[in-house]
Parts: sequence; C-alpha cells; structure tokens
Amino acid sequence: MRNDMHMRSLTVALIGSLAGLGLVPAGAQMTTPPPAISVTGEANISVAPDLATIDAGVTSEAKTAREAADSNNKAMGAVLLALKGLNVADKDVRTSRLSLMPQSTPRGNNSPPQITGYRATNHVTVTLHDVSGVAGTIDALVGAGANDVGGISFSVADTSKLLDDARVKAVADAQRKAEL
Repeated sequence: MRNDMHMRSLTVALIGSLAGLGLVPAGAQMTTPPPAISVTGEANISVAPDLATIDAGVTSEAKTAREAADSNNKAMGAVLLALKGLNVADKDVRTSRLSLMPQSTPRGNNSPPQITGYRATNHVTVTLHDVSGVAGTIDALVGAGANDVGGISFSVADTSKLLDDARVKAVADAQRKAEL
C-alpha cells in the first residue's frame, strides 16, 4: 500500500511538472493571449471663458409672511429691472431659489419655539455672454438691492469642438508613445 501511495504522488508531481513546461494532455491545453501593448494618450487645451454665471438674490425679513413676501417681491423687481437696464436677455435670467420660511426663537426649558417672523428669499441665476461685464453686473445688482450675491462661475459656451481637438491630440500622443 505504501508503494501504491508513493506511485500516486509521483504521478501527480509528474503531471504538475509537465503542465509547468507547457506539456499538458490535449484535454487540458491552455491558450495564452497574443502579446499586446496598452498606451494612453493625453492632451490639454486651455481657452479663455466666454460665459459667466452669477447667482444673486434678495433676502427679506418681516413680522408676517405677507410682509416678508411683499418686501422681497418689491426688492427683487428692482433687481430684475437693473438686469434689463444692462440688456441681459430674459432667457439669461432664471429663478434658481424661492422660499418663505418662519423664523423662531430658540427652544427654552420645556417651551416650544415661538415664531418671531418670516424670511423670504428669491434668487436668480444670470448668464452673461461677455465675461468682462461681471464686475459691472455685480455692482448693478447690489445697487438695485441684491443682498446675497455669489456662486460666480466661468465656462465655455461651445465645448464640443474643443473636446474634439483634445481627443485628436490625445490619439496622436498615444500613437507617438506606441511607436516608441
């Protein structure tokens, strides 16, 4: 029995050795993928922005919800008129946030909070097609009563041609690397 066990171990070891040399039985042949190289191309394109967006609005507080809303509507009307005066097209001004929230006192010892007034907020997002007008637009907004201005960002109007140019350069970079 000991001799039989020794033969089995030798047979397993021999099959393992043949597999390691690539000499395996026909039913257990392994295929290897063809040789390959993988390269990555990179490209950067920098352009000056031609669009600017500004988030601006008015926050008003009053004793009643009606007073807060009326005050806010009046102030926001002045802000919108200022934008018209700057020749900002209606399509380039859109409401981005509108709210009316109660304001309350902090909770005391076992006492519920008391509503002390209301806060009305109205914000618009303004798109400018001339980025050189950002500072003047902000001045006009604040001058007209906007008391919350921020979220200023710059972008490019048509990125598709720029992305295509970057892709062409990235492919050329990858080809150059592959040829090396």
